[in-house]
Amino acid sequence: MTKTQYFLNFAIVFFFMGYQTCMGQVYLSALPKYGDIQYNCEHLSKVEPFMVSFDNKENWDFNFLLSYWSIKEVYKEAKSSKYYKLFPSATLVLYKMDSEEEFYYIKNGGLYSLGKVIDVTYNAKGRQVIRYEPHKLVMVTNKKLGQFYDNGYKAILKFAQKDMLDGFTLIPEKYDSIFVEVSIRENAKITDEGNVIYSNSSKKVQKHEVVVTPLVKIKVKNQNDLNWKPYDKKYLTTVPEELTEQIFNQKYTRVDFVSPDYKGILLSYTMKNNTIGNFYYQDEEPSPYMRNINFDTFDAIANPNPTTGNVSVRLFNYPFDNYSLELYNVVGKKIFSKAFTRKSGRNLKTDISNLKKGTYLYSVLDANGRKLITKRISLIGT
Repeated sequence: MTKTQYFLNFAIVFFFMGYQTCMGQVYLSALPKYGDIQYNCEHLSKVEPFMVSFDNKENWDFNFLLSYWSIKEVYKEAKSSKYYKLFPSATLVLYKMDSEEEFYYIKNGGLYSLGKVIDVTYNAKGRQVIRYEPHKLVMVTNKKLGQFYDNGYKAILKFAQKDMLDGFTLIPEKYDSIFVEVSIRENAKITDEGNVIYSNSSKKVQKHEVVVTPLVKIKVKNQNDLNWKPYDKKYLTTVPEELTEQIFNQKYTRVDFVSPDYKGILLSYTMKNNTIGNFYYQDEEPSPYMRNINFDTFDAIANPNPTTGNVSVRLFNYPFDNYSLELYNVVGKKIFSKAFTRKSGRNLKTDISNLKKGTYLYSVLDANGRKLITKRISLIGT
């Protein structure tokens, strides 16, 4: 991916909603409160046709969904976070995977996000603050079938050369700092009501179709400059992958299925150029074959497992660092080793197709060669 493409893949997509039934309509009901828990999953296989209609009712079949893990996330009082002073008007904080924390408050029946703090690979301080101005409307109450609603906010990001780690060039060389403003306009409509079928259960839902239109503005300055200067050159250096995974630059549609039986968006996926992209869902009781990971649990999961060769070992909640991956045969002999820099993030991708078919142990080691975790993986034929 080119530097320009990295930067042009920007857009913020985080929503958590809950609903109730009233007079035949599905309404948004309880707003989040302290102690609420949600289990988030990411679909990791191909997307199949999933809309089935019968008996004059809409039924969406998502039983094809596949994830190797579910993430247990928890809402707590905002003051419980050491970053509370950055968002002093927040009343709630959602603790997410990989040390991410998002801050909210409730006003006039709506849930608003002030912003978030996330881990990043490139920053010597290890953290990046993203602010929403004005505050992002995440959730509102009592929306009916056929109703339209709009949402608009800006995501503000700032980077400074002095905070960059060696080897990361996110800012044009002659400038000290960069300011990225992503303006988001969302035009939403509640288009359908019906039932979502997945995990061998059925839940009543509303279908929200949201057209998301982002606009990116870039500014730069030096230490002696009082004001930011516009900088919209196409050759601007790259923004890190952990941010581009959350932000796009192109207009797209997001489809959310929300249910009175479950707090939060039950299912959500994005569509661009008639192609379904990211696909996320929540599960009240994650399937037995899935690994349940708490927001503060350290873990590593290889997928696919079994694999025919190409495999990705996903690290959860470990810091960005230099890691190495080692494989051992059944008698404990090391037969494979590969080193990864912090630029690989928490996703260690490799190919082991040249090894003999069978079951192996894999270990993840930190920069000092200390084994952090050891698990099994199976290599099978094509």
